[in-house]
Amino acid sequence: MWAVTINISTRLFIYWTHSMALYHLDFETFSCADLKKYGAYRYAEDPSTKILLCAIAEGDSEPVLWSVNGTVEENAPALALLREVSENKDALIYAHNSQFENAISKYNWESTFSLPVPDITQWRCTASMARRAAIPSSLAQCASFLGLDELKDTSGKKLIRMFSIPASSGKKKGQRFMPEDNPDEFEEFGSYCLQDVRTEQKVHKALKKFDLKGDPLKGFLFDAKMNDRGVPVNTDGLLFTDKLVNELNEKLSVKFEKIVGLRPTQTIKFVEWLQSRGYPGKNLQVATVSGVLGTDPAAIGMDSIAYEALKMRSLLGFAALKKIPTMLSAANSDGHVRGALMWSGAERTHRWAGRIIQPQNFKRPEINDTENFYSTLCSGSLDVESLEMLYGNPLLAIASCIRHFIQPKVERGFFDADYASIEARIVCWLCDQEDSLDLFRANKDIYKVMSSHIFGIEPEEVTKEQRFVGKQAVLGCGFGMGEDKFKGTCEAYGQNVSSDLASRAIKTFRKVNNKVSASWKSINEAAKAAIMEPGTKFNGTDKVVFCYGNECGFPALIMRVPSGHCLIYPRARLDMVEKTYKGDTYKSQEIVFWGKVPGKSNMWGWVSTYGGKLLENATQAVAGDVMSNGAVKAQEKGYEIFMLVHDQALAKIKPGQSIEEFCEILCDLPEWATGLPIEAEGSEVPFYRKD
Repeated sequence: MWAVTINISTRLFIYWTHSMALYHLDFETFSCADLKKYGAYRYAEDPSTKILLCAIAEGDSEPVLWSVNGTVEENAPALALLREVSENKDALIYAHNSQFENAISKYNWESTFSLPVPDITQWRCTASMARRAAIPSSLAQCASFLGLDELKDTSGKKLIRMFSIPASSGKKKGQRFMPEDNPDEFEEFGSYCLQDVRTEQKVHKALKKFDLKGDPLKGFLFDAKMNDRGVPVNTDGLLFTDKLVNELNEKLSVKFEKIVGLRPTQTIKFVEWLQSRGYPGKNLQVATVSGVLGTDPAAIGMDSIAYEALKMRSLLGFAALKKIPTMLSAANSDGHVRGALMWSGAERTHRWAGRIIQPQNFKRPEINDTENFYSTLCSGSLDVESLEMLYGNPLLAIASCIRHFIQPKVERGFFDADYASIEARIVCWLCDQEDSLDLFRANKDIYKVMSSHIFGIEPEEVTKEQRFVGKQAVLGCGFGMGEDKFKGTCEAYGQNVSSDLASRAIKTFRKVNNKVSASWKSINEAAKAAIMEPGTKFNGTDKVVFCYGNECGFPALIMRVPSGHCLIYPRARLDMVEKTYKGDTYKSQEIVFWGKVPGKSNMWGWVSTYGGKLLENATQAVAGDVMSNGAVKAQEKGYEIFMLVHDQALAKIKPGQSIEEFCEILCDLPEWATGLPIEAEGSEVPFYRKD
């Protein structure tokens, strides 16, 4: 059976890795730096950061402990293993969230143990294995999901508060508790560290089918080096802009209080104040506020003063502006933010996810010519009064150019390459929609071609506004998008479309791409059939295959795409659910699985899926595989990529390199992608400019 069944080559690989020197390691540290705020690298570099404990085990052996207050004799067994790790560059070091252990080692290993720092390629991550298995990746939740007999010690939070951060209250507020201050508790802290390694050993064994090899391992190691390079940020510009934003916020807060009689932080009372003046919302969540601010206050019966106050409050809470102090806090001493990306961070599709500065969700600009504004802003020639005179809404202007602060301290800038319409190409390829693929191969403007079908005109007659509708159809309708979502997508770009036009665009896309639209049903039926007949494979399309079984170490629906990449749907089953559509209630059989609940941060529960969503998952997974393949090959050719955002790659420029070659390498596809027409476009840029 094809699914995750171990074949001969995989058996050989597992035997080889387990016959190699393999270690499990966990650190406990102290620092005045805020790990969540700064990220692992900036935290690790902080002068206050110290390694307190290190538990290490060879293979499945019982872990031993190195302690900052241990005697030479007590620390000798652990130090011997640490020496083996340092001296044998072929030794593999497993840690749970290895980026943290790698960062701590980078800045503290040598000074703590008087040993050479392990090479970055030696690290492996059991949390990454959990993400590939699409199960909770926190050590405690992962062990619980897998039903392990070695669970994470729950006493950790209390001990971390005592020894790993400065005291927040009491006589020692702002100071640290030394091990000798509370020797019994510190001994318990050591036991906690040892237990983390035992749990990690069990997790590694339970998830052995997800041990990284081949292309996933190459992608993981590429990611480690990319994050170690870091994202260059303009710290001087950030410092000046942060000062301006604070001054603007202070002025706006004073104005807000004069109008409302409340502080901006008095959320509940402000909502009541708004509602007494016609505010239709029940809260101040972003979606609610955006919906109200996108309408005419008179049309919804809202007081104009309340409307202005709401605009002020939304500016004061701009998430985009919070990235400025975050970039400053997270930047290492060389002006680079490290650890800004997480490999396989998207648990469904395993694409990269953003961390710390969250580069994937930079605000879309709401002003024109952000580049000139940014240059003027960073010159230091503007003060608050000048900003207010030149821009009626300076906070909005600053938020609109936030991505530009990603900027290297070199005159030439960096390479910026972007895959063109990659998901639209891949979805057609997965569904054998050859006529649409031929348009991509012929370099036709596929957005104009789609618009010509929608509006019944020739492609050369398509206007800019009509092309926009065609573009949204091509990019958004491949996974079963409905009328309301199509309209909402267009509105998010500032374009309103009628219900009739939205309906026509969707119907036209489905007719033109008939094999894509037919695949939604065939994929749904194949996935259901796989659940009902475990051990048997079913094709959703020629390139998307399903099987159900316990090969993962737990029951799961497995979807395999052409790269060999398997997407996992843990504990999937079929449920009868009651649904309502246009006032009619009916029962429907749906696929549900254990996963992250959409819209609920880190909440896991039963999640439903369907053919269009499964096709979207497959498409995005393949897009991630293409990106990883190109990035790894570019690195092998000497290109130093420092950030991947969606389908965009940013790389430092080295002598002898060109943007043309960079794009060509990114499109050098492996054999499994035969017939997939991929194209990348790029240029040299002075700073980050677009999504």
